[in-house]
Amino acid sequence: MAEVKKLMDIASRELHRAKEKYRKDNTERENAKQRDEQYLVGKKVLFYNRLVGDEQDPSKLKLRTALYEVKEVNGDIYTLKNFVSHRM
Repeated sequence: MAEVKKLMDIASRELHRAKEKYRKDNTERENAKQRDEQYLVGKKVLFYNRLVGDEQDPSKLKLRTALYEVKEVNGDIYTLKNFVSHRM
């Protein structure tokens, strides 16, 4: 019985190592696909905004895509203002 427990512990450790290696490789691969975007103040950007529903509209998630104007840049944090254009 002790031998079976020992083998189970070894298998569990090996499985954990393999899983961590797979996660690390996956994270690196996904991060390599990311690109760094930098926007200047005054630039118009299309932002995909995720909103959580409320009591009137209980949808779990709502997606709202809108045009915003960059008002302030502080490092990698952007302050946006909803931009409404009346031109077509």
